[in-house]
Amino acid sequence: CPIYGVGSLLMVLTLSDYVGSPFQIFCASFIMCSVVEYITSWVLEKMFNVRWWDYSHMRFNIEGRIVLRNSFFFGIAGLLLIYYINPFLVDILSNVNETLFTRIEFILIGLFVMDLIVSLCILFNLKKMLVLEQVSLKNKITNMINKDNTVEISKAVRQKLASVSIFHSKIIKSFPGFRFVNPIKKIRKKK
Repeated sequence: CPIYGVGSLLMVLTLSDYVGSPFQIFCASFIMCSVVEYITSWVLEKMFNVRWWDYSHMRFNIEGRIVLRNSFFFGIAGLLLIYYINPFLVDILSNVNETLFTRIEFILIGLFVMDLIVSLCILFNLKKMLVLEQVSLKNKITNMINKDNTVEISKAVRQKLASVSIFHSKIIKSFPGFRFVNPIKKIRKKK
């Protein structure tokens, strides 16, 4: 999940100057990571018409996209990152010669970009499969048009996708709560 890497990089790049103030680091990490999670949830939902995580069943959530409990842990993670993890990594990397450091840097950037590209390809493939599965389930939906069957549809699609490939199965396991976003409304609009 590139979201965690992006959040960590944002914290390291923006909060390292505030080492003297744990409270500021906690608050900034809390807010920054919550904003990243909210925006990521919104963008993924708009791109793929799927809600990958949903905290609406938990107290103190905002549109089910972020929740106070996770934001609190983002604040704690920011403290750990700024005070322990980043200094440890900087200490190790400061002892590496510049040529090796540059190679490590390019390898890590390459791996990140490759992971991002593979993840996006899988997600777009998944989106196409979800659309096809929605079409095949259209008759079932129209029979139950007055009832919200998002859970049933999502369950059927999850089972179908899990059997396609190891990558699809891994995504399904990583986001066990993903669900369609208002599939009935979209079908009604198409009529």
